[in-house]
Amino acid sequence: MVETITSSELASTTGLLNFNGQEFFDTTVSKLTQYTETLGQLAGEESMLSGYINAVVSVVEADDVQATLLTTIPGQEPLEQVFTKVEQRWVPSEMANGWAAEIAEAKAELDATSMEDVAAQKPQIMGVLTMIDGVLTQLAAAETQEQFDQSLKGAMMPIMGLMMMSQGMGGGAAPVAPMPAAPVVAPSSIPSVQ
Repeated sequence: MVETITSSELASTTGLLNFNGQEFFDTTVSKLTQYTETLGQLAGEESMLSGYINAVVSVVEADDVQATLLTTIPGQEPLEQVFTKVEQRWVPSEMANGWAAEIAEAKAELDATSMEDVAAQKPQIMGVLTMIDGVLTQLAAAETQEQFDQSLKGAMMPIMGLMMMSQGMGGGAAPVAPMPAAPVVAPSSIPSVQ
């Protein structure tokens, strides 16, 4: 999972600048979902994401600047979402309303982060990655379910440490928003309604 994230678009400034939501969901998110499913099955638990694998998204109506999509997930009420095209990207309409201000704030935070700040964090990040590597080695070496479960519990500390560090970088990072009840679908292209 760590390798998937660190080799994704999120791992480089070039990838972030050229971010394609559809491609990201088709590759990185798809792989992470499958890993989560597998871990859930190994632990004997039902994954929260299992329903999303069979989700169906259809276009209700669309034009050049706005589209309404219907997301149907087995066992849940269908969800209708409105997307607006901003700077050649489709985003949820709520996000589009504050797009300019949010992008300006994000750029200001990036500009305020110096290479010295990043370099200062590097030893801590490397320490956490070393811990994660150790946990992955333990997972691979587990011979019983109990050993595997213990190793998996041991992975929580390094992951939490990495998350806390990422929130501390660049000054006041925004808190992580809770996961929505239904997936945010980023269509790569919406057909025009004639």
